[in-house]
Amino acid sequence: MERLLKLKGLGPALARRVGRPPKVPVSVVGGVLNYCDPEHYPGIVFPADARWKVVVGIHPKHAGRTCDRHIFELEQLLKDDRVVGVSELGLDYSVPDSLWTAQLGLMERILRIGTIGKVHVLHIRGSRGDPLGEAAHEQCRKIMQKHCPPEIRIHLHCCNGYATQVQSPAGAAGSPLQRLLLETDAPHLKPPLAIRCNSPRYLGEVARVVAEIRGESVERICNAATENAHQLYRM
Repeated sequence: MERLLKLKGLGPALARRVGRPPKVPVSVVGGVLNYCDPEHYPGIVFPADARWKVVVGIHPKHAGRTCDRHIFELEQLLKDDRVVGVSELGLDYSVPDSLWTAQLGLMERILRIGTIGKVHVLHIRGSRGDPLGEAAHEQCRKIMQKHCPPEIRIHLHCCNGYATQVQSPAGAAGSPLQRLLLETDAPHLKPPLAIRCNSPRYLGEVARVVAEIRGESVERICNAATENAHQLYRM
């Protein structure tokens, strides 16, 4: 969310900065605004439309520069009923291994400040030598089991791993439809063909890829993901 806020301008001006029109237009009726840098907490915007929710957290890559003030500010925000989740919770081993210990400590520290009742938005990435993230997934699982009850609500957001790590036989093809969510991870993970900045307007293109893998219609995938998001985030 912080990076999107850096795009100055509205309407056509913003569209020009974002890039081409979506190949699969959809009506984006809600979503999750993710604030994961404590330096931007003062600029958090809580939408009046209840279909848009706010989650806050501290990205694992910020572990090395996280201080007591950041943890305190996060704790205060998590007490706000308008904040529905703790975001980017996890481990990102794409950075040098000298930074991994700080990430482990940060994850445990966040879980100790009081996250029960919130959606836990997980960020799990492996190292270059472990591209499927087996070690990171296993460490996250152990930490979550230590601090969280089994009924905790989880959004597996940014991850790379085996299909078995999300308890499905074939990833997107085999995941139960009632567990499926769609996201663009804007402004990251840009779709192809000259897009300057990713945005939710390209969500239909993500849905199309998932629909092709599953052998289902884009409409069915979008409808299911919308209902699942409503259930998970209580929109």
